[in-house]
Amino acid sequence: MKIQLLGSYKKYLRHCIEESKMQSDNLKGISYFAELLHIGPSYLSRVLGNSKMHMSNDLLFDLSKYLGLKDEEMEFLLLLKEIETSKSIQRIKHLREKIQALKNEYSIGKNTEIKKLSDSKVSELLYWINPIKMLIHASLDLKKIAQKPEELSSLLYISKNKLNEILKELEVEGLIIWNKARTAIAEVRESDRYLPRGSPLLVAHQNLIFSLTQAQLLKNEASENMVLSVAFTMSEKNITECRAILNNALDEIRKITRQNSPNRLYQVNVQLFPWF
Repeated sequence: MKIQLLGSYKKYLRHCIEESKMQSDNLKGISYFAELLHIGPSYLSRVLGNSKMHMSNDLLFDLSKYLGLKDEEMEFLLLLKEIETSKSIQRIKHLREKIQALKNEYSIGKNTEIKKLSDSKVSELLYWINPIKMLIHASLDLKKIAQKPEELSSLLYISKNKLNEILKELEVEGLIIWNKARTAIAEVRESDRYLPRGSPLLVAHQNLIFSLTQAQLLKNEASENMVLSVAFTMSEKNITECRAILNNALDEIRKITRQNSPNRLYQVNVQLFPWF
């Protein structure tokens, strides 16, 4: 569903939240996003449902990020919001012209998809099919690694040339910033990229990650690994409850990771699937 066909930034956001809710077994709905935004779910519902209420640009931007919307989608939403809140006929006309220019730029028509593949989109695709790049990016959050990034070559079993190539890519993409002497990483920025459920890249990405982690498990001392495996029978109702428990567990783990300064890089994989 396309923004310009809906014609309202609120309607599009409601559609995205509903889609997220369906894809997450009702876990990621209004309450979930309201918590991320640090506002009440009733307030978010009112803002999205009341034509006389409008959210701030900051709130709209943050919600769009949490929904995983692309940059061009956010541009459309902000312009649509400006049209809905503006009282100047001349300004509304100007905003509509900007929307049309964006449509032309991304080749968005009534029955067409986005045709232009931007440099940022290419970088995003390459990011997800290169798990080593993701591990390097995550590793640089460790102070000892940020101070000596060259050590990643031996830690991840890659050549120095390959490491330097990936560091250059991360710098160009604005995900890391070197110090003035270019001897250490001064700042690491969190990526806002994510793969939605149903993405054709998701399976490939997961398979690559699982292959790497299986190899790492063999290299680690047995006492450092925690591996759980069990097969059991259950009903469809029970499996839905299990998914919810696992999702909640991952959310709790994310909260714990923010409590103290990290000193090691860890991997958590969760697999739940039917044999038959």
